[in-house]
Amino acid sequence: MQGRLHGNPEQFDDFVNELFVASNYASNFFRTNMPELSGSESIDVYAERGGIEIWCECKKLRRRDPYTELAIGLMQWLHEKGMNLLLDITFTQAPREKSELIIKAIESYIEKGHLEGMDSLERLTVLPLADVSDAPLNVKISPENVEYLVYAAYIGVFEGRLKIKDPKILIFRNNNKVKEVINRIEHKLEEAYGQLKMIKVSYRGERKVVQIDVSDAIGAIVVPYYDEGVYKEEMLRNIENFCKDWLLKHPDIDSVVLVIRRIHLDPFGHLYAIVVEYRTITPYTPPGWSVLT
Repeated sequence: MQGRLHGNPEQFDDFVNELFVASNYASNFFRTNMPELSGSESIDVYAERGGIEIWCECKKLRRRDPYTELAIGLMQWLHEKGMNLLLDITFTQAPREKSELIIKAIESYIEKGHLEGMDSLERLTVLPLADVSDAPLNVKISPENVEYLVYAAYIGVFEGRLKIKDPKILIFRNNNKVKEVINRIEHKLEEAYGQLKMIKVSYRGERKVVQIDVSDAIGAIVVPYYDEGVYKEEMLRNIENFCKDWLLKHPDIDSVVLVIRRIHLDPFGHLYAIVVEYRTITPYTPPGWSVLT
């Protein structure tokens, strides 16, 4: 256990994720242990209740992209220039160029209207924002392919009314986001399968489960406005459909559980709830459908 606590940050993060899964089983009256931690098995979590035994591998997708670095650089530049803008930036894929080169290209476009050649940069939309406006901010943002969004502003009483001052919004989109996330999920599933296939199932009460926390990879929109479009879930449906297909090819795995953290904000951007959602995917559950009227 000391190795897990004093190893690299990702190793510690994995341990916390496994501990979270185990504690969730335990809080729901399962007898739970962590075989890999004790060295008895290579499986992350074992849970048993009422004749049902569960062998669970816990995985987590992490961000491996430069969006945070890009956001810091661009926000700093906007503050220095005194510009209140919404920048909506679309990439063809997760950018591979150096962050400073991307930032310079975006700055050049804003100041000169010329976008220098960047292989991964597909589209850049610049929308001026009012220096002072009534709260909440009246902005509509499509959630499609959003990888990263950051919002900065002063919220307080100006001119005797509650207002938003000096707002700045950065949106990074990735047109290849779904494919990239699914490729990473497939890698995690195959990794988990390699560990779970070593467990020999002896009777019908045993279950093999892969639990993947996809929250960081999917992302969340954090901006003080309401729009039902924010809750579109095309990406999750694509992931679920992929997992169903994967399970059909691996019939000895019972289910895949996707973990999603949802952040709920009030109209002024203040956090008031964090919801952890579990989506259980099985190969024998048919996909849902809808009728547009």
